[in-house]
Amino acid sequence: MQLLKIHILKLIIIFIIIGSSSTCVKAQEVTAQQIDSSMYYNPLMDDITEKIPPLEALIQMAVEFSPKMKLTDALLGVNYCDLKSSKRNWTKDFGIEAYGQYGNYFFEDKIENIQPNFVLSTSLRTVFAVSAYIRMPAIDIVNRNNEINKSKWLIEQNLAQRKQEELEIRQDVILQYNKLIQSQKLLRIVNEFQQYTLLQMQMAEREYLNGDITIAELTRLKDIEMIRAVEFQDRIYELYMAYDLLQELIGVRFNLINVIK
Repeated sequence: MQLLKIHILKLIIIFIIIGSSSTCVKAQEVTAQQIDSSMYYNPLMDDITEKIPPLEALIQMAVEFSPKMKLTDALLGVNYCDLKSSKRNWTKDFGIEAYGQYGNYFFEDKIENIQPNFVLSTSLRTVFAVSAYIRMPAIDIVNRNNEINKSKWLIEQNLAQRKQEELEIRQDVILQYNKLIQSQKLLRIVNEFQQYTLLQMQMAEREYLNGDITIAELTRLKDIEMIRAVEFQDRIYELYMAYDLLQELIGVRFNLINVIK
């Protein structure tokens, strides 16, 4: 009897553990669904401006991502180095020379009133000499200020080019951002027309079955329905295109999941 109670207690504990595990798994699935659902975007219902960063943030992203801006910044770095070199270029005309030698030296001395008159002698010596020099061509003196000014003007040129490129990037982002907004608005308008056309087509089919309209009128309304459907697909394509181009321009993926295919 005691053994039976122990088995029953073990089964109860196992069921409690399994139940709590399944509850945790379900909670994790619900949380994952909530996170994923925040990335869903329905252009017919949601506002695209609430799903992507604000305009100024997009402009800053585009400026930081732009390869042209990176190239201009690299050129500016080279220009600043050239300016420093131009200012220090005069130091190449100054220098220090050193000379050293070690070894045996042979001397031949002439002595009066002694035969033979010449005496050969040797000595072990270390010779070391240091000297400073200045070699400054006239062209370096005359052209120094010109080289410095040239480097400064190159910096000014690239700074102006950088501002121009930043302005162009800003204009491109603003233009593409507004194209995206406009594409969504036009899609909504076309969708309303399409819904109205579908409703009109349903009414026309019932009227045709009742004999109230001719087959020609039904065909005309069907053509309008097809035109609206094609226009709706065109607007979806334009929205996709504006969305993708804005991503390419700023170098960042929004990772929105479009529910309209």
